[in-house]
Amino acid sequence: MIRTTSHNGLTLSMEVTTGFERHRLESFFTKEPETIRWIDELMQPGDTFFDVGANVGVFTLYATLRHRGGLHVRAFEPAYHNYYRLCRNLSLNRAQNSLAYCLALGDKESSATLHLVSNDSGSASHAFAAGVSQREGARTVFEQGSVTIALDTLIASYGFPLPQHIKIDIDGYEEGFINGATETLGNREVRSVLIEVTDSGGSKERITEALRRAGFGAEHPLNFIDDHSRVRRAESGNSDIENMIFVRS
Repeated sequence: MIRTTSHNGLTLSMEVTTGFERHRLESFFTKEPETIRWIDELMQPGDTFFDVGANVGVFTLYATLRHRGGLHVRAFEPAYHNYYRLCRNLSLNRAQNSLAYCLALGDKESSATLHLVSNDSGSASHAFAAGVSQREGARTVFEQGSVTIALDTLIASYGFPLPQHIKIDIDGYEEGFINGATETLGNREVRSVLIEVTDSGGSKERITEALRRAGFGAEHPLNFIDDHSRVRRAESGNSDIENMIFVRS
């Protein structure tokens, strides 16, 4: 079923066949207000935006259509069902300058087994290799082959453009991504990073320090808005996970 949603005069279409997708459509503009405003306020025509862990493409779509194709968008999603729907949604909206890749970004070039906790598109919290899902009690329902590559290698060896903005939402594998992106993050042309961090085992502190060394700070006003998604997560018992926006100092 094709369904639409609208925000400030912008209408987007999504193919919805699962409960996960329905929730993503219905919460499109309320689930992460800081992400919507980050796309609105920090991105400019001509910029390149990398959406790492794009799922079915909610923020890929919004960035593409919000800036009327003026952004160069690259979306990365390794799970087979989400990748299919991501491409389908881009096609439905006739998205311009947006390309999707069935690829995981991590700390090195490798192959790994992706343990899917659901075969429904729109699902998340899958786990790589011997990793554990962020969803407590989740079990593997399907094992999928996947290829992982470091962002630095992707740009240096495969001709990808340097992104000005990067969104990272990869369910607990953010530190691996950071370790594979040190050269890219150190480039002053990269202006902002939005990353979902897990405040567990010192991960949040290590990520914050790595981005600080690369020249980013977390003092942007969008990290402190009243309707930030951390408020909703805290109310639902997920206070250890939050989005943080880092901006070049």
